[in-house]
Amino acid sequence: MICPILWNPINFIDGEGRWLILELAIIFLALISSKILSLFVRRVSQKSSSEIFIAITQALHRPLFYFIWYLALLYSFDLVTDELLSYSHPTLWAAFFKAGIILTAGWFLVRLKNTAITYASKRGEASPALDALSKMGTVAIVVLILILLNDMTELNVTTLLTFGGIGGIALAFASQELISNFFGGLIVQVTRPFTRGDSISVPAHNIIGSIEEIGWYQTRIRDDKMAAVYVPNALFTKSLAVNLSQKTHCVLDEKISVEAKPEQIEALVDELSEYLSSHPDLFHDQPRGAYVETIHGSCYTIALFGLSRRSRSECKALRGKMLIHIVSLVLKHGGKLTQSKQVKDIC
Repeated sequence: MICPILWNPINFIDGEGRWLILELAIIFLALISSKILSLFVRRVSQKSSSEIFIAITQALHRPLFYFIWYLALLYSFDLVTDELLSYSHPTLWAAFFKAGIILTAGWFLVRLKNTAITYASKRGEASPALDALSKMGTVAIVVLILILLNDMTELNVTTLLTFGGIGGIALAFASQELISNFFGGLIVQVTRPFTRGDSISVPAHNIIGSIEEIGWYQTRIRDDKMAAVYVPNALFTKSLAVNLSQKTHCVLDEKISVEAKPEQIEALVDELSEYLSSHPDLFHDQPRGAYVETIHGSCYTIALFGLSRRSRSECKALRGKMLIHIVSLVLKHGGKLTQSKQVKDIC
């Protein structure tokens, strides 16, 4: 007769408790494997001199970590259900296993792509080009994963398209706006009519502001009231957009109202025209000067125009100095400035 002290553990292992021992073993192996993986990645990051090897190792860390626990969960489910997958449905078991490998590989490629984009941006590469490359890389990886998953299921693509024809048409109509916005953002990234930080204007929609982010679906613009304006990317392929940051010159187009006598106005206009014609910051081969536009009794509206050589950042300061000098000329000729209205100044 077996000793009662030994009989109970043996009976426990041989009986219903066997699956619990195996389950604990699976969890223990998953813990050990994930811990070894983390130590290996940390060791490589500290000791290795190859940036490429470090980048590959760090990109592989998290996907492989979760793949270990995915396998542990898969084996645990099979153990609890008395080998329902591995014995009764081996094809389904293989499909789950291959799907885990494909998804892990796809996640690894996305992380590796993000690491490469971050490394390139730190070296001073063009940000818009990198954003476009990052988006196209993500799309290519997703398409590759879908193709591999479809190949794993051994389904004919033609059969899938035929079976889902009606649903596909409905989905196409529903996603038309989504696709147009996506390709609109892609066109903006490639053609680069504006980049992050540029000031733009969309006159058809009364939008003026600074570009903060160009996303997959929409672009965020910060307007002059510091409100965030979210513009669908498809709008930029259908509407006129003016990039104010690429403006190279400043337009002076002012109207001032002066109350004075006729002889005073004539002398004032002559001196204003001479001042603008000889101003060193205005193009001499472009129209410039002053003239009387309207007369209402003793009140004269004088138009001032010219094109400045200054850049956009210096435009406002130049305009202010010129207006101060113009006011001094009005006072010099005995006139009285009643109002000043800015008609066009897109600096």
